[in-house]
Order: sequence, then structure tokens, then C-alpha cells
Amino acid sequence: MKYDDSDYEQVTGSDFHNFLIEKGISLNCPACENDNVAIMADAADGPVQTIFMTINSPPRLAGREVPFMSLTCRNCGFVRHFQAGNVLDWLKEESRNG
Repeated sequence: MKYDDSDYEQVTGSDFHNFLIEKGISLNCPACENDNVAIMADAADGPVQTIFMTINSPPRLAGREVPFMSLTCRNCGFVRHFQAGNVLDWLKEESRNG
């Protein structure tokens, strides 16, 4: 599904945290195994920071931007990115079932 920039702004830190837990994603850092991680958001109830990465290849996709939401280790700085569309798809499904 295609989303607008304003859709990404609706995802809170709590929403992203719930997505990670529901999907069975370990919150421990895969690099150093520390459990002190942070969701890149203004606050638990604030919007998650969405990072847009530009695809450079293959040429047919060059210039396309892909949105990600991130989880950062406070110990070593390792960053994990999750496609924002997957988070929004999950939230949409949760709202239908809830």
C-alpha cells in the first residue's frame, strides 16, 4: 500500500514498540547484545522519526525513496531500520481487528 508523509507522522514510539514486540523482534542489540535500545522518536507518545533512503540501483528504481523507522543501541550505536510501510500495514490491520 502507498502511504503519504503525513501517514508516517501518525506512528508513535509506543506504536512502533508494539509492532516490534508483536512481530517477535528482539530488542537486544544484535551487535553487542545490550538491552538498552532507543526508538528514534520524540517521546513514547510522539511521532517516530522516519528516515527516507534513496535507492541508487538498479537504474529502473533509481531515485525512489524508501521510508524506514529505526531502533538504536545506546551502548554501541548500532542502528536497525524497519520499513515504515510494514509498520503502517500492521497498525492498519490492528485497528481493523481491535
